[in-house]
Amino acid sequence: MCIGTDKQCAYDPDSDKALVIKVQITPGSSGTGSLDQLNFYETAPMTYNWLTGGTGLNNFPTKFGIRVLKNGTEIFVQVGYDTSPNWNLQNIDFSGNSEFSVTSATTFRIELSAYCATGNGGFLTIWDLENIELVSNCEGSTMISGGTLTGGPYSFCVGDGVADNIPAGYITLSGNTGTNSQWVITDAQGIILGLPPTYDVVDFDGAGFGNCLVWHLSFADGIQGAEVGLNANDLKGCFPLSNPITVNRIDCNMGINGGLVTGGPFTFCVGDGIEDNVSGITLDNNTGLNNQWVVTDSQGNILGLPPMPGAVDFDGAGSGTCLIWNLSFADGLTGAVVGNNALTDLVGDYGLSNPVTVYRNQPEGGSLLGGPFTFCAGDGEADMLPAGAITLSGNSGTNSQWVITDAQGIILGLPPTYDVVDFDGAGFGNCLVWHLSFADGIQGAEVGLNANDLEGCFSLSNPIEVIRTDCGLSANDDHKYRIQVYPNPSKGQISLKASDNIEEIKSISIFDSYGKVVITLSTVSITDLQSIDISDLNAGQYYIRVNTGRMAITDRFIVVE
Repeated sequence: MCIGTDKQCAYDPDSDKALVIKVQITPGSSGTGSLDQLNFYETAPMTYNWLTGGTGLNNFPTKFGIRVLKNGTEIFVQVGYDTSPNWNLQNIDFSGNSEFSVTSATTFRIELSAYCATGNGGFLTIWDLENIELVSNCEGSTMISGGTLTGGPYSFCVGDGVADNIPAGYITLSGNTGTNSQWVITDAQGIILGLPPTYDVVDFDGAGFGNCLVWHLSFADGIQGAEVGLNANDLKGCFPLSNPITVNRIDCNMGINGGLVTGGPFTFCVGDGIEDNVSGITLDNNTGLNNQWVVTDSQGNILGLPPMPGAVDFDGAGSGTCLIWNLSFADGLTGAVVGNNALTDLVGDYGLSNPVTVYRNQPEGGSLLGGPFTFCAGDGEADMLPAGAITLSGNSGTNSQWVITDAQGIILGLPPTYDVVDFDGAGFGNCLVWHLSFADGIQGAEVGLNANDLEGCFSLSNPIEVIRTDCGLSANDDHKYRIQVYPNPSKGQISLKASDNIEEIKSISIFDSYGKVVITLSTVSITDLQSIDISDLNAGQYYIRVNTGRMAITDRFIVVE
């Protein structure tokens, strides 16, 4: 059987991908019993090759671990076993551990987990297990084993009046031991349908549609529950069951139908290193001897043939759209291989279900080239970046937005293009120009919030710096034009003294230390310079800018409590 595995290289004792085996040990006449061995074959191949024809690169696990709980309490953990690229027999010996010896009916839960994917970029991460065998000792030195069955699975068209028997010799039993032996036929839920002397006498034609399981049971005297109509999972006594052989009972008169798939659509932000697996997909009303899940791109090209939809990690698939289908088919189907098209290249008797859509978003903010740029801010002249001054390349995504922030990431503007922004009124300091690509549903892209707190599926480019300098001080060269603030430091109000050659003042602006305008005075006369109310300003350093119409002249002052 193939099972999914954990990609991370730390063993997870609570992994939902673990294979779980539950077994009850009941002491025999000696009053004691034990669980002595766990034997199984395992492989982690470099490629997968489904029986139905699908193949592909396997992002195989490199390690596996074993955990055992006794009546719900952990008694055994062993991790770090190396997986094998070829079939390898693993023998886990519990016989020297007293925790595995019991004097009353005891339930053991055995968990097999593979982990630490090799990281080769494969679409699936699969570990293959076969011939799992538990060896118990229920009667002192007498060992009982249900044995190992090989053969099948088998499929029959039932209800047509033609006998459907598995021929003698088509199932092989080996390694069984015990006082008593019995063949058991159950349904998929374990309900006992028959207790034949041999499997080959069973005619499955009258059993209706569905799946049967063929088991071999070895047991000591005193077993309870081995009756038609009861559940094999509820057997009591000293016994083990073999592995099962599946018999598929198909209504061949109904034709082949891929069925109805429900679930989704699903949307993932891929490429962030977080696994993106679907869940909650159900399949109904499918008919046919064989079934295979198929993952295609939006054009039907086959990307993967997983054992189940939840086994696929879409995180490494890049941006785009995937479709998940169920394929029902008769024996002899060709063309169901990765790289072919499920809509045009399949040959044989088959049916495809409806698809479930998986949207894979991977926005790229792109790369910005240009700058840095420097402007004399606050001089009344527009300070705009010309179209073409910044080059954007490599961006992708459903939505696009230019973003202007301060040096701390606070969003100052969200313009349609960078060249419509006038930096002159922004005061002194540094701005950053970014490009944002994002999927629908982004949160936090609002003026006044911080771009570092964006949430959703998005990507920001590198920033381009815009330096807004105070060029007014350079206009005071040679002391031709001067202003002076007094008193300085000040409290409550200030006055200005202008040099005699300043004949007209258009406006006065006061900025805080972050470059934010806190006071603006327009149509100012020379006499208005005698008293400027600053009583609403907090203590700190401020800049005052006098615009004469010809130039901007700046001075600094300090407000005290």
